[in-house]
Amino acid sequence: MRLRDPKIWLASVSLVLVTFLVVVDLEHTSPGPLSAAHVGIEDIDERSCELCHGEGDVSLADACNACHEPIAEQLASGDGFHGALEGAASCGRCHAEHHGDELLLAGPLAFKLAGFDPRETYAHESLAFTLTGKHQDLDCAACHERADVAVLAAGERRFIGASQDCASCHEDPHEGRMVKSCESCHGQAKPFTDLDGFVHTEDFPLTGVHALESCTDCHAPNTDHAVEALGGHDAPPARDCAACHEQPHTDPFIRSVAALLEVSAGASCESCHTLDRPTFAEADLDATERLHAASGFALELPHEQLDCSSCHDPSVLAGRDTQRSADECAACHDSPHGEQFDTGPFAQLDCLGCHARVEFTPSLFDAALHAQTAFPLLDSHAGPACTECHLVPAGGSLGALEFAATSSECVACHDDAHTGAFARPALGSRATDDCGACHATTHFADVVPASFDHGVWTIFDLDGAHADASCEACHERSAQPDALGRRFGRVEALFGKPTTDCATCHANVHVGAMTTRSTSCSDCHDTQHFSDVDRAAFDHAGATDFALVGAHARATCEQCHAPRPEPDLNRRAFGLASETFEKPLGNCASCHEDVHKGRFDRYGLPTRVDGATSCARCHDEESFRGSGSEGFDHALWTKFPLEGAHATASCESCHENADRTQRYISPPKDCASCHEDSHYGQFGGAQENACERCHASSASFAELVFDHQTDSRFALDAEHRALDCAACHKPWPLANGGEAVRYMPLGVECADCHLGGTPR
Repeated sequence: MRLRDPKIWLASVSLVLVTFLVVVDLEHTSPGPLSAAHVGIEDIDERSCELCHGEGDVSLADACNACHEPIAEQLASGDGFHGALEGAASCGRCHAEHHGDELLLAGPLAFKLAGFDPRETYAHESLAFTLTGKHQDLDCAACHERADVAVLAAGERRFIGASQDCASCHEDPHEGRMVKSCESCHGQAKPFTDLDGFVHTEDFPLTGVHALESCTDCHAPNTDHAVEALGGHDAPPARDCAACHEQPHTDPFIRSVAALLEVSAGASCESCHTLDRPTFAEADLDATERLHAASGFALELPHEQLDCSSCHDPSVLAGRDTQRSADECAACHDSPHGEQFDTGPFAQLDCLGCHARVEFTPSLFDAALHAQTAFPLLDSHAGPACTECHLVPAGGSLGALEFAATSSECVACHDDAHTGAFARPALGSRATDDCGACHATTHFADVVPASFDHGVWTIFDLDGAHADASCEACHERSAQPDALGRRFGRVEALFGKPTTDCATCHANVHVGAMTTRSTSCSDCHDTQHFSDVDRAAFDHAGATDFALVGAHARATCEQCHAPRPEPDLNRRAFGLASETFEKPLGNCASCHEDVHKGRFDRYGLPTRVDGATSCARCHDEESFRGSGSEGFDHALWTKFPLEGAHATASCESCHENADRTQRYISPPKDCASCHEDSHYGQFGGAQENACERCHASSASFAELVFDHQTDSRFALDAEHRALDCAACHKPWPLANGGEAVRYMPLGVECADCHLGGTPR
């Protein structure tokens, strides 16, 4: 039978097994991966569907509420977000599961499905915390910091459970010391510092000068009146003016005014100083004279016309006794003189001893009183006003002139017309800034001494030609005195330079050539006459960087410095070397003609030999002709070494041109240019006749390097090598009657020489 076939049985069993596995898998297959929020919960996997979807009578919503108890409470009470949301009992309507990590269960999609797209449109309508003011502009995550967290830790909440108390989100600047709630002072629409919800107590309205921008202006932190200190009181204790403001008036004055106005001392402030005034100083006083008399100081001359603020300033009246006399100036006024007159001849005088009662200036201090000082006002000093000599010291207030400490030195009031020239330390004991040593007090131009020691005071001795010059030659007088009262001109003003060298007054006839080599003109010249120069002692090398040696030492000055027909504007007749020679000075060619026409300056030749340059490479300064050939490196300069017979030949043997400028033109270097061709053209023309192919030595023309085996058409065998050259190469008659040894052409066949034939 076919049923007994094992293949049939195996196929049947396999079919039954596959069918069973498919059925089992269908009962436990999930529609997709769980979300991140559920996948981490113990006992939940893709096969435990009944834990979330319910089993039997347990619905999906019941299964959700079993884990999400706070949501279940909202649904039961109808409160909160889910309690007021229509259809909230159907969890799957908003919270989509089995999408893995791609979708948050309580993310933006859940809010969108609930009717809030985007989720920020939910304004907390069903909650106890209404979004108003600045809260309307916030993102959900600003308050619900775990709004977008994929997986919450155990015990954490995403949205529910947040406190409505301000301090749960905001730092409490009062640190819990305020009894009242935040909203009793602060709103949500304006910044925290704008107290749009606060109303000050009715018994102390913030009006007038009390309408300050900051609470801390009156309620200073860490004091009994700080905002935090008063936050626990429904009715803070009242304060009078003295509780906050320092009393600028003395107690006797307050008592007198209170008695005059018939009010208590504590209420006396409001009698004169009302809150509608912008400042405390603007008081409302109707009985000024009566009030002032009550202070013990009647307003009489010179005080009756003064404005109140002229005297009544906290810095003036603080701590002063009101029982003072109107003649006692120091009771109210600080002395502008300080302690200047506490000692000396005027110590016993009061203010009225020098000043009138009705006005402080001008003072009554005249020349007679001034004569009691150490500086009587005489001559030119009698006319100036006091303020021309008595100034406000540094850091002093306006009007606080300096009297007692005013110096009697001239330089204290007058600018030094000599700008310290006679007080410099170099003068030693002769230094002085006392103008009286030379000038009188009548006029600065009135000089007392009849003679002036120019050498001592200026360190410039008037000798030689300077002694004969007038003062005005160097110090040009001006028609009007300058700002220092000086008519006598300065050397710097006339010549524009300092007086430290001759060039200040005299033109530099050397046009600056000596400034870096000589410290002074006196190194060569004296003050009697500029032309008086000791030529023998003149250091030409030190002054000009050009040492006179050899032929230069024997030359006269005029050979290089040709005298000018007429002196120039600087009265110089001695010519400049640059005027005698056209080329720029610096090397031999500047003064001497290059007889070689630059042939030794060609490219490739050395520019320096043993440190010498230009002509000095071959010549010295003793004699141009005497040193030219000695030591001349012929190979270096001409590329033609002098060897053999060339080394013993005279220069003229090769360089025989009579013109010295052309004499040392390099002649051609081939032999035929200098030597006669003894072979009379047998070896070709001048270009082809290279003598060195056979005659390599320049010592003797007869020394040959000719190789008959390689350099000719006829290689010598043993018999021919034994012969003398003349055996084959014999003299041959020439057309001019002479003869020459014949080398070529000769035949190379035996018959050409041995059978009586004619060599060819």
